[in-house]
Amino acid sequence: MPNSYSIKETASYQKSYQKKSYEGLYQKVKSVIYPVLKNEPRYGKRIRRLHGNLGIIYRYRVDEMSLFYFFDEDRKTIYLLEILKNTNGLY
Repeated sequence: MPNSYSIKETASYQKSYQKKSYEGLYQKVKSVIYPVLKNEPRYGKRIRRLHGNLGIIYRYRVDEMSLFYFFDEDRKTIYLLEILKNTNGLY
């Protein structure tokens, strides 16, 4: 795929998915979500851009979790920031 993005996992992202409550989620993210993001990180049924000062960050909803990331268009790289449980008040 000529327009494919690469994916980099930040240290905070790696730490967040290692929580016991997220057991098994990493494989789902890697097998289902990575291919979607690599193809198009901006648009999709589960993708939303955050507002205000967080406007460079995107959220991808995964079941009861949200995966936060940003991307560098020039480098064609997506940086995964964190995965959190959805709670009231969370985007």
